[in-house]
Amino acid sequence: MVAIAGCPKPHVEPLVGEPTPASPEERKLWERAQKIVAALEKEKVLEPEPKLNEYLRGVAHRLLPYFRLHPGGIRSYVLKDPFLNAGSLPNGSIIFTQGLLAHLDDEAQLACVVGHELAHVSGRHALLDEQYGDRARTAVGSVLAVLIVVSGGAVALPGPSVLADLLAGDNGSLLAAQLRGFRKELEHEADQRGWEAVRAAGYEVRACTEVLHLLLEQEQELVANKLVREPYFYGDHPATAERLTKLTEWLQRRSDPGPSQGERRRESFQEAIASLRIRVAETNMKIRRFQRARRLIDRHLAAFPTQPDGYMALGEWYRRHPTEGNATLAAQAYRKALDLDGTFAPAHREMALLCLDQGDSECARRHLLAYLELAPSALDRPIAIKMLRELEGGTP
Repeated sequence: MVAIAGCPKPHVEPLVGEPTPASPEERKLWERAQKIVAALEKEKVLEPEPKLNEYLRGVAHRLLPYFRLHPGGIRSYVLKDPFLNAGSLPNGSIIFTQGLLAHLDDEAQLACVVGHELAHVSGRHALLDEQYGDRARTAVGSVLAVLIVVSGGAVALPGPSVLADLLAGDNGSLLAAQLRGFRKELEHEADQRGWEAVRAAGYEVRACTEVLHLLLEQEQELVANKLVREPYFYGDHPATAERLTKLTEWLQRRSDPGPSQGERRRESFQEAIASLRIRVAETNMKIRRFQRARRLIDRHLAAFPTQPDGYMALGEWYRRHPTEGNATLAAQAYRKALDLDGTFAPAHREMALLCLDQGDSECARRHLLAYLELAPSALDRPIAIKMLRELEGGTP
């Protein structure tokens, strides 16, 4: 739904200090937001990583002085979803997807996303959007369309059944609105205020154009692969190309500091999302997005060449790829992981499976024994024991 031509934009005062609802109408929005977070937590589709969430809050706190908001009201959550998206709820909750964080390069890019969402919170855009009229439910079909196509029984995604429940009724319409985006004028306002906050906090503002390029790339990929009839996110946003144009014009009017000046803080960001990036790569392999998975694996290896998990993921990529599968290269990657850390249990497990595929029973037996010794509480331990017994002719 689009705004009726000539209909003036409702006016609300921005939030300052400790965020609190200022009217019964807004209080209902906050109650709905709290129910959404509770539902996400109940369904276990949020990342249980306190350190990561603390890092995300730290970036938000650095931007808060621009918005004159108190840090006590801002919370961050990470949704187990490999697609690139972020949203905010009117009560100060910011939701990032795993996929978005995994594809960013540094803290400056993250700050651009956070600044945009804080601008929505500060500007009380959820309330404004509600006053424009309810159009959030139109987002539900597009969101579910992607997840229905890519979800499988073994993939830990907030799949159709979960989202169908979460997106049902008024609470879900609010969540869909935040993930789908606001009206054009509100999005442009959030872009400009978010970029100003990034600049005021000392980050390199050019990072914000890079984020928009990432979003545009995913839109084009999803449409090209016919996963959705329109982009997964920003479906009601102004076109990403239009947003890039406006950002470029805005940067050209700013010279102090210039767009290429300011902090990037790459290392601290890479450290914060290292394990998450590998998990997103693994999820992308499960849903057959191998090209995107490989890009994430390669980026992880470039940042952490001495950690075994990247080589483990690379071995998985070579073992699973439908056309570029290569058992020799998979074995080389697993061995590299074990050379770096001989106690890395997952690599022993995968080497055992690869040896079984190649008919090398002694190799499989050796790595299964190592896996069982190194991972005494693994969930798949009974399966590994059964495989070992079969290899040993049924002996315990």
